Amino acid sequence: MKIGYRTIKTAIGTPLAISVAQLLGVTNFVSAGILTILCIQPSRKQSFLSAWNRFSACIIATIYSFIFFETIGYNPLVVG
Repeated sequence: MKIGYRTIKTAIGTPLAISVAQLLGVTNFVSAGILTILCIQPSRKQSFLSAWNRFSACIIATIYSFIFFETIGYNPLVVG
């Protein structure tokens, strides 16, 4: 059986991400490991772009959430 480069990156990156998140005091530090698994791609460039796209989407969603919750209010309609 042959272990690929992507599998090795995942095996090293996941516990490393969890450890760093734990050291930084993140409440749900296991989420860092899950995000690492989702972001690992066949090449470094693709992995970086995937992580950057997720980060950008998170920032945009945070801005929209703030605007909607503050203008419309905290109700189920805004969540939908």
